[in-house]
Amino acid sequence: MIFLCSDWASYVSGTMLYADYGVTVEKDAGFKPYQNPYFTEQTVQKEQGIIGQEIKMYEDDADWRALLGMLEGMYANNPVRKDIAGTVDSIAEITPEMLYDIHKVFYHPSNTVLCICGKVDPDEVKKVCDECLEYYPKTDIDLPDIYEPENVNEKRVVTKLKIGMPQFALGIKEALPEKEDDDLKRSAEHAIILQLLFGSSGEFYCDNYESGLISDRFSYSYYNSRDWSYISIEGVADDPDKVAEAVKNEIAKRKNTFFTKEEFLEALGHNMGPVEIVWELAYTKFTATIE
Repeated sequence: MIFLCSDWASYVSGTMLYADYGVTVEKDAGFKPYQNPYFTEQTVQKEQGIIGQEIKMYEDDADWRALLGMLEGMYANNPVRKDIAGTVDSIAEITPEMLYDIHKVFYHPSNTVLCICGKVDPDEVKKVCDECLEYYPKTDIDLPDIYEPENVNEKRVVTKLKIGMPQFALGIKEALPEKEDDDLKRSAEHAIILQLLFGSSGEFYCDNYESGLISDRFSYSYYNSRDWSYISIEGVADDPDKVAEAVKNEIAKRKNTFFTKEEFLEALGHNMGPVEIVWELAYTKFTATIE
């Protein structure tokens, strides 16, 4: 199984065999195709047809079109604004030679993180990796520096689709940290803050759900990488503009009237389980985040 994002690809596989034999199977089934791909005109053309059909399918997917419209509105130059699948025209330009060149640059062991879960012996795993990973020189290229302004590209993007109710994706574009940050820590902080602001047991959600402004499809997420960082708030509503206004008002309100310590600890437990934390630091971090 493959999961794709704007800046990474994840290959997931599993086995029900005994751990030592399972790792050996992974050596043959997982590593070798990754390190030694095989592309021909025929295989590329076949995949172009399959991917082309998937691209057309997503053109009618309201969730995806709303998210993509949000990214195009927030980012002017960053590649995250583009559909990771490409377009029917762009994938038609792919050749086997192009794929081999891309593989040499990006599909290198130094760009890889291996995660194995189960009853395995770490030393045995390392031994198998040393046996099957071929260490070869990495082909480096100069990637262009992309200037992305701090302000949003377009405040509103509208896409017309035949759907029963308007769908929205509200984006909050964040400035990248000035120095290298702890991604896990940053993600945890955002998870807690978003739970406080928009969680299903909170004041905002309950009040606006009861009034009919939002539905049970209301959701929120935080995404970040070394090149982009944003919050996405999504759902369906008769009046998405009113939802956007309510979201802005809630953030402004909480900047001046923060949550109680009990509410904060409840949100903390929802995301991370019981953890001791300094209360004053939570308020300071929230204020800095929403400036």
